[in-house]
Amino acid sequence: MSEHEASSKEDVPVEVPTTDSTVEPVVATKEDDNRIGKLKLAFLYVLIGGLVLSAIISVVAIIIGEFNSVMTKAILMTVSFVIHSIVALLVILADKNNQLGRDIIPTTFFATIIANMISSSLGLWEVLSGDMATRVFFVYAFVIGIAFIAEGLLRQMVKRPVTKALTYTSIALVLLQALVFIPWILFHDASWVTDMYYRIISALSILAVTSILITFIMRPVVVRQYPELAKASKPAPYSSGMVGVVVTLATFMSFIWLSGFVAFVVQASTYNANKGNRIETIEPRKDETKRYDDSRNQYPYSSGDSNNNYDNYQYNTPRSNL
Repeated sequence: MSEHEASSKEDVPVEVPTTDSTVEPVVATKEDDNRIGKLKLAFLYVLIGGLVLSAIISVVAIIIGEFNSVMTKAILMTVSFVIHSIVALLVILADKNNQLGRDIIPTTFFATIIANMISSSLGLWEVLSGDMATRVFFVYAFVIGIAFIAEGLLRQMVKRPVTKALTYTSIALVLLQALVFIPWILFHDASWVTDMYYRIISALSILAVTSILITFIMRPVVVRQYPELAKASKPAPYSSGMVGVVVTLATFMSFIWLSGFVAFVVQASTYNANKGNRIETIEPRKDETKRYDDSRNQYPYSSGDSNNNYDNYQYNTPRSNL
């Protein structure tokens, strides 16, 4: 081998197989730690302020000697404020890996805590009419369930074109079904909730479930062909405290989702049953309309049938003799 051939072979670049599935480890920076520390400190101050405010209102009410409606609502709002602050603080304390703002489930749960604190206060002061505050709470529960589905799909996704397409399609169908379903939670007794609305929700649910099942079926097929992608696509784990929060939240939300599903099925079935049992009202003809005369205790003569002895007897005879 000549010296020129050896140098030419050395100059040939060697292609190294690479994939786009390399996941960089999430490292908590000092700035992130400072941000989380400030949030924890802020909620701690909010918690202390809420407790102090509740104590002041209670003392004033005891001194005055009576609880009016405004004082009662103020105390209840303070209690609700403190409870929501405690739950939010527990979520922040459990976030050892700084996953708030990164992962879908803890971020969605934390956002719904703040949103429910506001909506429950509005309902307490009757800004939200009727039971709308309760319905909004069920919307939050539904959104948290959607967050579980979305993050579950993203965590099992292997970064290949087919699995990416299936995963994002499933998430898009779930979000579309959620957008159509949320109005039923808020206005399930409205007149526009018709048979076609139930059909659309059912069709979207079937499409979403089918897409999710296909996505989970395709994952082991792709992993068998590309086993190195399974390790590269492994998501960052939750801390032990956040695992407890997620498990508790999933258990609570499962009961709410189950009750909501049963309520939806029952209402849809009742709507279809009532639709099938409707009786069309037919207005009688004027010459067949006969009313009973209470003052004479008899029916009046039938118009046009005065020569008919049977009709004269039937409509002229007192009710007791018929």
